[in-house]
Amino acid sequence: MPISFFEHIVMRADAMPPGKRADIPEVPGDMLVECFTVQAAAFPMSGLAFSDAIPTAVILGNPNGMATFRSGGREQVVVHAWLSAQYLENVRIQLDDPGDELLAIRFNPLYFNDISNIPARLLRNGLVWSLQDILGGNSGIMLTDIARQCDVPGKLDVLSHLLTRNARHHAANHLLQEAIQLIKINKGNVQIEQLAISLNVSYKWLERNFLQLTGVSPKEFARQQRFLHTYFDILNQPEKDLLEIALNNAFYDQNHLSKEFKKFTGYSPAWFRKHHGLSQNERYWSGKVKKAPESQ
Repeated sequence: MPISFFEHIVMRADAMPPGKRADIPEVPGDMLVECFTVQAAAFPMSGLAFSDAIPTAVILGNPNGMATFRSGGREQVVVHAWLSAQYLENVRIQLDDPGDELLAIRFNPLYFNDISNIPARLLRNGLVWSLQDILGGNSGIMLTDIARQCDVPGKLDVLSHLLTRNARHHAANHLLQEAIQLIKINKGNVQIEQLAISLNVSYKWLERNFLQLTGVSPKEFARQQRFLHTYFDILNQPEKDLLEIALNNAFYDQNHLSKEFKKFTGYSPAWFRKHHGLSQNERYWSGKVKKAPESQ
């Protein structure tokens, strides 16, 4: 997903300029976290891609629309519907001919393996995956049917049938669910060893179950959460210097923040702050991202 989306998905900003949340369709258990629709005109056509390890799928309004993911020398192109890998560093996304409206779906990671043909632990081997490959069978026909529906209830009804058909039922891992929530509540500022102790499980158990169900380690998940909050602090709090933001987000110092920020974005926080001083309504939805100089 474009990272700008997470201000409204994860950060829970009051407004959601690009779209609106939709009622979660009827599916087995707690398979879905949330769904929302987005007008393509408000969706950034290019920019930084990010994943917070919560499986998120996007279905374009145009069945022939494409999304291109690039990182270093790697490039992957998917048509119509995709799910990005759970862990992305310095990845760019570009959309072509997406149609009028997009549908985004957030899956509960505890149940994702119950509907996916590809285990979560293997998804990080790519930048992005075709949703048809994830769901298998004749899902391509049903995904096209979603795009052809004229209204949101119609789209969600087809989605409900698709996911219900794929569902395999397993008991939820409630300890892992608690671990995920604690890391999110603390914005990634947790010691994983202490987290395991508080849950009365071993570190190896926590790491193994995290990797199996989310595709990332608990330390990686904590890093993702901390980065997201830091990213939006830098974007939304221009009056604060970078050292203050670094310390507020549990970095050792500004240099520690800069190294971590550059891993995820490809540029320094100072460069980012200088070149992303857009207005509240323009910020990042425009997709106007200048290329950072290599020295940054």
